[in-house]
Amino acid sequence: MTKEMEILFHHDTGNYSRAIEERLLSLKKESLVMAYSAIRNRDEAIEWLAKLETLPEGTPFRSAYIAYAHAGLGELHEFFIWTQRASEEKALNFGLLRLIDMEIPAMRNIRQDPRFIELFKKVGLEA
Repeated sequence: MTKEMEILFHHDTGNYSRAIEERLLSLKKESLVMAYSAIRNRDEAIEWLAKLETLPEGTPFRSAYIAYAHAGLGELHEFFIWTQRASEEKALNFGLLRLIDMEIPAMRNIRQDPRFIELFKKVGLEA
């Protein structure tokens, strides 16, 4: 059963609170954090980051989502902590990571950071 079908099932059987919960879990919260950061609504971005951090350990790509959320906020130190973790979990998309400086305004100068280059070197890639 796909996630969408599961959500519809909960809705159709009257389990609305579960349908809402599943819908919220399916949101790309890191995208919301980045979008709110882009429009300079830091408070809303931080609120969504907090929601993202409440996802249970073991949630697929949790570390990568949190890393990208910190990127949107321009929090380099936290970004590198979470990208390292995501890399160790094999949950980091290096193809997307290569484009981060083009997609996220707060990351325009990231290629100058030695940690960015080292992250790629660890997996045998060039930044």
